[in-house]
Amino acid sequence: MKKDRLLSRESLLVLLLLICCRFLVSQPQAEGNVQGQALSGWKKTKDVFDRFLREPTPGNSLEFFASIPEEMAIDGEGAAVLSHIFQYEGYRYGIVNMEMLHGDIYAARSAIRLMKFIEGERHEIVGKSLGRLARVKPAVFLRACHEEREDPHVKENGFLVGFIPAIMKKKERASYELGKRLEALRSVDAPELQAVRDECIKRIEKTMEGLGLEVPRWVEEEERRWDDPREQVKSVLRDIQSIPSPENMKRLLALFSDDRDFNVHNVVQLILYNAESIGKFQTIDPIDLVLHEASCGNEYAIEVLLRTCRYVWGYPTERIFISISNLILINPALFIEKLAKYRKFLESMEIIDCIDWICRYISWAHYPEGMDHDVILRRRIEALEGLDLPEHKELIDHCIGLIKKKLK
Repeated sequence: MKKDRLLSRESLLVLLLLICCRFLVSQPQAEGNVQGQALSGWKKTKDVFDRFLREPTPGNSLEFFASIPEEMAIDGEGAAVLSHIFQYEGYRYGIVNMEMLHGDIYAARSAIRLMKFIEGERHEIVGKSLGRLARVKPAVFLRACHEEREDPHVKENGFLVGFIPAIMKKKERASYELGKRLEALRSVDAPELQAVRDECIKRIEKTMEGLGLEVPRWVEEEERRWDDPREQVKSVLRDIQSIPSPENMKRLLALFSDDRDFNVHNVVQLILYNAESIGKFQTIDPIDLVLHEASCGNEYAIEVLLRTCRYVWGYPTERIFISISNLILINPALFIEKLAKYRKFLESMEIIDCIDWICRYISWAHYPEGMDHDVILRRRIEALEGLDLPEHKELIDHCIGLIKKKLK
């Protein structure tokens, strides 16, 4: 009996030993499987991202978001995939930027999730896109922040809402830019987003305090009349280079109707090229600020572009039409309202059909080579068809007809 008990104990010890050995032997294999899954995950991320590039649909955006690994560590394949996404100074990442400006919540969440894997120039690229989103589509931005509030990078660093793009880093422009984001965020009153909204507002206010910035206050004054019309244009453009606000853009727009001898062509030349004194090097031309403001929904900046396009040709015209055409998906109602206001003006241009060009053009700077353009064209049609603007029905139908002609 004792012998049987002893054998039972010995058998139990042997069994435990075998289990321990098996566990120890299986550990390297388990780690290998985890690594293999990570590598497989990054490969899937690349494959899904490339499909998203070719066909930027909400479904592919969701798949890209879901494919981004949650781990903080980056292996060799992960680094290669990130280089692929951010290649050519973020050219490919631009599809994420465009889709979240169109209101795609998963594109915005993808941008936030990518933050934990990147630094340096890539961090600036994503920061710039999220900052613009906070101003253009504050509800989408806050919803994305709310959904990603448990993300490791967000929990450690907070929400990236105070990043100032290079074009706005001059003190006065930075104050204006951050002030516009505060204004946009405060317009969101959804109860479930209140906590995130308040935190983002505090972060912007803290950023402004740290930089010694104050939100500029607009005081309407009577426009000074200069003896030299050229000096009046320069004065307005200098104010725009300080604060590219709707009020200053409205002043610039008024110069196009000035009936004095100084003609519109010269106004346009000063918009395209720096209004500062000759020989003083500047990297920001007035047109750059007008384009930036137009992309953020500054209505008078959009009108300045529509007035300017008649008097320029080549690359400047292309930049203007790109900015206007992108509005079809970013803010289709605003697009139609401004197009209706300037329709006769645009149709009087003899060289090209501006409205046709604007409706159908897809920018190489925002959409990569090899992308199925029909995806964007069909989405433009859907956006226009969804508008409830009966007073502009004929123009909406006209734009839809122009776009349909370009479908394959």
